[in-house]
Amino acid sequence: IGTRVKPARAPFASGQLWLPMPPDWASFSVPNSWHIDGRWFSIFPPGWPAVFALGFLLHAPTAVNPMLAGLTVIALFRVVGRLYDRRDANGSCLLRILSPEFLLMSSGVMSHPLSALCSLVAVGELHRAWQNRSLIPAFVGGAAVGAVALTRPFEGIVISAAFGLYMLARWREVFDRKLVPACLMFILAAGCVGALLLPY
Repeated sequence: IGTRVKPARAPFASGQLWLPMPPDWASFSVPNSWHIDGRWFSIFPPGWPAVFALGFLLHAPTAVNPMLAGLTVIALFRVVGRLYDRRDANGSCLLRILSPEFLLMSSGVMSHPLSALCSLVAVGELHRAWQNRSLIPAFVGGAAVGAVALTRPFEGIVISAAFGLYMLARWREVFDRKLVPACLMFILAAGCVGALLLPY
């Protein structure tokens, strides 16, 4: 009685990983949240809440996913344009923006758009690293895979397995073109960023 409870709104935006439990838990119990040892937090991994918190800091949380959707289309254009040509890139982007699922996910507040963007960035940066034999794109691409693991862990496992199988399937090219350092940097960056899930 007499205790004022601050609204549970974007704890990440205020620098908190969790909120204190409200005095009357039964009145504030919501799906997809846990309370352990007096701490109240979401069941979801920290990748998407951290990005979503930026929207609260800018006073436009509902603009985050539409912005990610726009970046996803740009990333798709760059990736397909590098792998094929401009015509295929334009066609891919057109199909993407006409997809009802893409529009639905991009208009909400779920984590799917961030995962899609990070996956495309990883593909594009690995391709650039292999073309230029450069460690910086390899690091960026690996970090993007790690970000997928921080956002949607099961997708992170699938994406990591796909990249691993791709590298193994082209092992001869990896050795012949001296791409081993770039591959190791990609794997190291993915592991280090993804491993942040464990202490969280």
